[in-house]
Amino acid sequence: MDQLIKNIVARKTRMNSHRTRYRSPLVGFASADDPLFGQLRQVAHPDHLLPKEMLPDAKTVIAFFLPFETELVKLNRNHPYVSREWAEAYVETNGLIKEICQEIERALAE
Repeated sequence: MDQLIKNIVARKTRMNSHRTRYRSPLVGFASADDPLFGQLRQVAHPDHLLPKEMLPDAKTVIAFFLPFETELVKLNRNHPYVSREWAEAYVETNGLIKEICQEIERALAE
């Protein structure tokens, strides 16, 4: 199952239907019971929900990261605030994340 999910993330990231280009995505899995999730309340917010609080029957947490291509990162670093290209990539990437999550959801339902 983990390879299926990794393949979905990689395939959707490589698709040419979006302008933003990415380096190889990172995909990880953790137990929903992992005590390290409790540290989120120390670094994020005391009210941060933990996996079991959102989905009491959850067994595994799936996390993925879509790193922008190096050129975009460099372009943004040279900008005093945020480059237009970075802002556009941010919006486009959030749409891609939604698509990836929907496809993972369908695969898990099957």
